[in-house]
Amino acid sequence: MTKETQVSCTANDKGTLIDCELGNPLQRDAEVTFYVLLATSGISLSTKDVNVTLELETASMQTIQPVEALAKVVFELELQVYGLARPSQVSLGESLRGESAITSVDEIGTPVQYEFRITNLGRPLKSFANASLNIHWPKENSAGKWLLYLTQISSKGVQSVPCSPVDEVNPLQHVKGWHDSSRKRREAEHEALSTDGFPFLPKRRKYKTLSCSDGLKCVQIRCPLLGLDSAAVMVLHSRLWNTTFTEDYSSLNYLDIVVDANLSLTNSPENIGLKPEKLGTKIKLTVFLERKVEYFTKVAWWIIFLTVIALLLLLAVLGFLLWKRGCINCLAQNKKHSHDGDPNKETAHLKG
Repeated sequence: MTKETQVSCTANDKGTLIDCELGNPLQRDAEVTFYVLLATSGISLSTKDVNVTLELETASMQTIQPVEALAKVVFELELQVYGLARPSQVSLGESLRGESAITSVDEIGTPVQYEFRITNLGRPLKSFANASLNIHWPKENSAGKWLLYLTQISSKGVQSVPCSPVDEVNPLQHVKGWHDSSRKRREAEHEALSTDGFPFLPKRRKYKTLSCSDGLKCVQIRCPLLGLDSAAVMVLHSRLWNTTFTEDYSSLNYLDIVVDANLSLTNSPENIGLKPEKLGTKIKLTVFLERKVEYFTKVAWWIIFLTVIALLLLLAVLGFLLWKRGCINCLAQNKKHSHDGDPNKETAHLKG
C-alpha cells in the first residue's frame, strides 16, 4: 500500500516563484503528483506561450538539471452560426418560361431567402480578430443548369462589406438578353405537362437530396464579419430556377436542397482560434414537384378525346344492336301478318 505524500507550497509576493516541500526524507522510488494553478490575468492577446521552469533541489549534494515546461496560449472565440430558409418548403407553379424568355429577376422562379444568424458569446471582434461566414452555394446542377440564382446579399450587425466573389451576385444582370449560346436548349416555353400516365392515381413518392457533396456545382461565397459585436444577420436572397426543376427532376415528387455554411477566422493572430462547437450549419429547402389538380385540365385533352371516341363507339354499337333487334322484330311481325291476312288460303289448300 502506497502512502500518500503531503505537499505544501508557498509563493513569493510577485507570484513568480513557488517553493514546494515534497517530503523529508522522500521515500525511495516514490512518485509525487501535484498541480499548480496559474492565474491568467496578466496574459495579453500578444502572449503566445507561457514558459515554466521546474528546478529540483535536495538536501544532499546533487546536480539536477532544471526542466522547462512550455504551455501554448490560445484564445478561443465563442462564435456560433444558425441558418434557416424562408420559406423552408416551396411548390413550383405551372407557368414556367425558358431562359431566353426571361427579362427580369422576378421571372426566374420562386423567391427564397437564406438567413444566417451569427452570435458572439465573448468579447467583440472589432479590435483583435476578423471572422468570415463561408457559404457553399449550389449554383448549378450536375448538368450545368441554373439551380439557385443569387440575386442579393444583405447584412445587419456588421460593417457593410461586399461578399466575394462579387460577380456571383446577380451574374446575368450585365448579360444581354439574359441568356448565352450554351443554354439555347431551354429557349422554348416550358409547361408542366404530364404524359407518363395518370397523375391523379396514387403511386410511390420519389425524392432526392441535392448538395455540394452529391454532384452539384457550387461556389464558395465568403462574407466578412467585420465589426461583429454580439450578433449579426446575413441574408442571401435567391430565386429557384423553376425550369431546371421541371425539366431535370419531373419524375420526382419532391427533392431537398442542402446548403452548407461555416465560420472561419481571416488575418487573425495564430494564437486566436474558434471553439469547435456550432461552427457550421446546414439549411434544407424542400421543393415539391407534385402535380396540382388545377392543371389537370392542361393534361386532360387527350383523355377527353379518347373519352369522346369511346362514347361515340359505344353509341354506334348500341345503335347497331337496337337497329338489328328492330329488324328482327319487323321480320317476325311481317311473317305473322302474312299468315293472318288470308285464312281461306290454307283451307282451300286442304280441301283441294
